[in-house]
Amino acid sequence: MFSRGPEMLRVVEARPDRVVLMWIPAATSGRIVRYEVFRAGNNPQMFTMVGQTPMGNFTDNNVQRGTTYFYYVAAVDAMGNYSPVSNMISVAVPF
Repeated sequence: MFSRGPEMLRVVEARPDRVVLMWIPAATSGRIVRYEVFRAGNNPQMFTMVGQTPMGNFTDNNVQRGTTYFYYVAAVDAMGNYSPVSNMISVAVPF
């Protein structure tokens, strides 16, 4: 069971070819097996999963210059339970 989800999701780097995200890991009594990273484009209500990582960071290499993206993260434990989601952030990819 999760006592909290990932926290303080933030952009570490935003370049024309990538966005690097970091967060504080979720807290659980079990083992976290992965984090799922979700992204939306212009509509922050249309999220899709763009990747998975076992760590508290993720690089999105599939971005377009001049586009604003929204992100949030969720942790998944060994039993397949999902944590509460992180804060949502936005990032404008530079040209």
